[in-house]
Amino acid sequence: MSQGEGQSDLPLTAYSETEFRFDPAGIVFNFDKPSASSSQSNGFILSQGGGKYISNASSSM
Repeated sequence: MSQGEGQSDLPLTAYSETEFRFDPAGIVFNFDKPSASSSQSNGFILSQGGGKYISNASSSM
């Protein structure tokens, strides 16, 4: 599940270890692979409607 601020829940489908989609709205999340020293991703790219929005540990969307 994913939920944007003020938005309804979106059920995401896993297409790989790092890619999750909500096909009805054309939303794709691609998460960075975790580093060898961490089990958490450092960021992701949200793609929708031809746009790409990048988020990482040092920036915000």
